[in-house]
Amino acid sequence: MTGCRACGHPDLDPALDLGRVPLPGRFPVRETPVRSDEVRSRLAMLLCRACGLAQLGCDAGPDTHRTAVAPEYRNVDHAVRIIRKAGLLSGGTISEFGSPKGERWLPRLQPFGFRSPRHGEPASVVVDSFALERELDQRRALRERAAALTPDGTLLLEFRSLSAVIAQRRWDALQYGRFVYYTVTTLRRALEDAGLLLWNAWPIGPTADVILAAAVCEGTLYPEPFVRRRLAAEREEGITTVRTVRVLQAAADRDAAALHSWLRQMALRHRTVTAYGATASTVTLFARAHVSRTLVSAVADGTPGHHGRRMPGTDVPIVAPDLMVSAAPDHILVTAPRELAELRSRYPELGDRWTLPPRGTDELRRDR
Repeated sequence: MTGCRACGHPDLDPALDLGRVPLPGRFPVRETPVRSDEVRSRLAMLLCRACGLAQLGCDAGPDTHRTAVAPEYRNVDHAVRIIRKAGLLSGGTISEFGSPKGERWLPRLQPFGFRSPRHGEPASVVVDSFALERELDQRRALRERAAALTPDGTLLLEFRSLSAVIAQRRWDALQYGRFVYYTVTTLRRALEDAGLLLWNAWPIGPTADVILAAAVCEGTLYPEPFVRRRLAAEREEGITTVRTVRVLQAAADRDAAALHSWLRQMALRHRTVTAYGATASTVTLFARAHVSRTLVSAVADGTPGHHGRRMPGTDVPIVAPDLMVSAAPDHILVTAPRELAELRSRYPELGDRWTLPPRGTDELRRDR
């Protein structure tokens, strides 16, 4: 990486440094000893001085997220209702960039007269569902999407909002394989460089941390009120400044210290702790909090291919959920809060053992 992934400017400032964190998705066999080369890359966020884009500070993990549908947003039908109300479903052709499990939008849009374009034919609607963030070269990627559009077409982009990440102090959103972290401000600038105008945007998802943006060829429309309000709000927040983004560093330091302290307390009290979910966030959290098997007995995960393996960078084994149930640990640490309700419903026999990681100076948060 020699410059900004969007504008190419050479000056990038550090905004968040999580230290050396193992690559997720590469789970060693359980019996193998932890090796130093499992933790080679530094997980850090840099901010471009010119365009303000937040981006991953290394090129590690380009294939990390290509095989899983983004967990933050599964309801394509919700997005379809939004764009239908906006008058964007008048029929035509649709192309999709980077849908992890194949076409997700086309089946929903076929009733409105949409079809796939013929080979080499531009589309009236181009959809990018969390694929842009996995592109190393943002300028090239956006120009590819612009070239795939008809002159009067619409580019629909789903992306995680850095503004929401900062507001929620979700420092663990920084992950290998996610190379950029857009705001409305930085996306508008990147789109303009590709000859596109950010026309409208809608917050979606359970906590509105995902943005569905609509871009068109420059000169065809004027930005809608939401875009103008969001640009003004982000300007007021200083969203493209290192000072604003660095609140994530303080949160990361506090959260990791709080979790490590709580785990040590549980160990001293001889209370067992199991975690749930061998996710990228769990890998990062374990690395930051220096988690070992003396603190967390195992990580339960529903993916059969993970069983018999361990978390990268630590000796904590990965087990099947039924082993977690039979072990009946005193606490089950859930690193993905959105899964908590589903887990409680799926495993009612575990009662109130479910626990969310402490955040900063907060007390341990149990689900009641």
